[in-house]
Amino acid sequence: MADRATDRKDYFVTVPVDPLGANDPLLMERYPDHMRYVGLIIAAFSECEVKLITLLSMELGLRFGTVADMLYAIESSGARLEAMRAAFCSHMPDTGRLPEIVDLVDEAQSLLTQRNKFAHSIYAEGEHGEMAIIGMRRNEAVDLPLHDLKHQFGRMKALSYQLGRQIAMRTGVFSEQPSERHASDALQKLQSSSPDVRSHPSP
Repeated sequence: MADRATDRKDYFVTVPVDPLGANDPLLMERYPDHMRYVGLIIAAFSECEVKLITLLSMELGLRFGTVADMLYAIESSGARLEAMRAAFCSHMPDTGRLPEIVDLVDEAQSLLTQRNKFAHSIYAEGEHGEMAIIGMRRNEAVDLPLHDLKHQFGRMKALSYQLGRQIAMRTGVFSEQPSERHASDALQKLQSSSPDVRSHPSP
């Protein structure tokens, strides 16, 4: 296996030079820590989207599956978020919680941009051996520091927590002093509120 420079000379891709290279590592396997956080970011966004749908189904008084089927018929995550924003605004115009929920949708839109960047980029090796990405509709490689991936994952975790907190507050199970008993009672109450929601309250 050999590395062959591209014409731009600002990133490298791996190119096999013999038929025995089929089992050689992919380029991104050289950066397991980076790719771990890429996977975590993509998975965390999916969880945040499901939590938003869960919260919306509770606000609408509909089963999660019903709302999810309607929203997942929309292929674009961005369009789904806009549909959810419109539904929240039309159903909760006079509640004090609406601004906070809209802020969470805004943060989800911002994080979707990051999620898509990592999901759809080409991963490459920069001139000095660092990991780099070539984004959609771009032809230049940009360094991808590990600390930036950690930061974006931290944003995902914070959004996931805030959405979970909204769900817990909506069903009256949020507690500043949780316990194992409280978590068990909370799970039963969440499931009775929306029987097809699979929730995992954690103390």
